[in-house]
Amino acid sequence: MNLYAIADEERIHAAAQIREWTRSGLLDASQGAAIETALHTDLKRTNRYLRVALFIFGTIVVVAAFGFWMVAFGVSRESVVGWSAIVAGVVSCVLAQLLVVQFQLYRFGVEEAFAVWSVALVAVGAGLLTSSGGNGGDLPTLVACVTAAIASAFVFVQFGYLYAAFAAAACAALSAFNLGLSRDAERIVSACVLLVIFTVARTVRRTHDQSFRGDDYGAIESLAWLGLYAVLNLQLSLGFIWYSRGRPDFSSTFYWSTYAAIWLLPAIGLALAVRDRHRMMLWANTIMVAATLATNKPYLGWNRQTWDPILFGILLVAVATGVRRWLLRASDGHRGGFTPLPLVVSADRQVLDVLGTLAVAAQPFAPRMPGETPAVEPGRGGRSGGGGGGADF
Repeated sequence: MNLYAIADEERIHAAAQIREWTRSGLLDASQGAAIETALHTDLKRTNRYLRVALFIFGTIVVVAAFGFWMVAFGVSRESVVGWSAIVAGVVSCVLAQLLVVQFQLYRFGVEEAFAVWSVALVAVGAGLLTSSGGNGGDLPTLVACVTAAIASAFVFVQFGYLYAAFAAAACAALSAFNLGLSRDAERIVSACVLLVIFTVARTVRRTHDQSFRGDDYGAIESLAWLGLYAVLNLQLSLGFIWYSRGRPDFSSTFYWSTYAAIWLLPAIGLALAVRDRHRMMLWANTIMVAATLATNKPYLGWNRQTWDPILFGILLVAVATGVRRWLLRASDGHRGGFTPLPLVVSADRQVLDVLGTLAVAAQPFAPRMPGETPAVEPGRGGRSGGGGGGADF
């Protein structure tokens, strides 16, 4: 059961939409402020930067407390370390719940750190206990992954953290790689796990499509579908191994079945996304289409050329331009409810802005700003003529 009242979360979600409409000009500042005031809740929140800082602070508290326990009591046996980690994880989760119930914290950072580290501590402790019992091989890792999946799902249900649901899905999918199966079988099992998660999330999303919960389940649905593709695209997930150690041991039938799958999955996903008008599924399947085109030549064993990325970029630009013009050629600027014109300042635009900023920051050279004065080498002349009179000699 979620620790937050549904009415409070609905108000927070509605307030976020009001701010989005205000930034987009659909509401003026006074209207937006008035509506937001009516949507006020007693939950305590903070901005994203302080939230990150408080998360780091909470992490330091958890790590320092657990480290102090280990050092002060000289804990060294593997079984004792495992039990200590489990107890610390349970205590950390209880503290997170108390912070929410007693102080009404909502995405405040500190309680998130306690909840996240409770999952990590319980999972590591379960793995260590399994290993200390004389069980070697993949079993300790399997137990840790299953425990992490269950604990992450519990945190998602209790606190509503979307990244906890993502972690639960990822850990559940990774568990299939620790069952001692063949390479083909472990990927089939992992894909089946992700397909089940996708189906469940899709079913729940459609029942909550008009509520704020629908967005969360839509994100889980999209991530599970993207994970299913990543598991089946052998070139995408194991390409770095293939170039250094040779091709892994996959059967020919399974190999070519996955080749067919990486073409079928994006097509099916795009059809579902367009029918449901599901933005996150559109994003996920667009990424899958790009990945399929990028890994097609390695799948077929064709030699890659240096100009392949250039042609790939030109193709993406051409497709994007063609789709945009096709949508705009309609009489009212949209087809079936789809339009390339921005209606609101959405989270997608914010993500693109962040990615653009990171791309500029990651450039290997430092561009010279217009106001910078160029460096002058001694004896190479002045900055404004005069036979070097402005230079250093």
